[in-house]
Amino acid sequence: MEITLQLTPQAAQALQRHDATDAAVQSLLHVAEEIGAALRPMHPDGADPSLQVFYLADMPDTPQGEQGITRLRRCEAVTAAYVKPGDAPP
Repeated sequence: MEITLQLTPQAAQALQRHDATDAAVQSLLHVAEEIGAALRPMHPDGADPSLQVFYLADMPDTPQGEQGITRLRRCEAVTAAYVKPGDAPP
């Protein structure tokens, strides 16, 4: 399942710099590791700062995945998290 995350600007900037010294970022990375989510920027080459706060997380589509989303939403670095709906024909 693919999860879209919106992070705080501070957390997004820290992740882009590979700086995990911020407590909120440490907590997010810890939760992501525990639930098996691989975080990656949605717009890795984007210069627009307003898009740099969006990240994607891939994780197994299991009941534990739903619990993982809840845990991600509770992270201080996360302002929003939702599951991308499955592709469907028009």
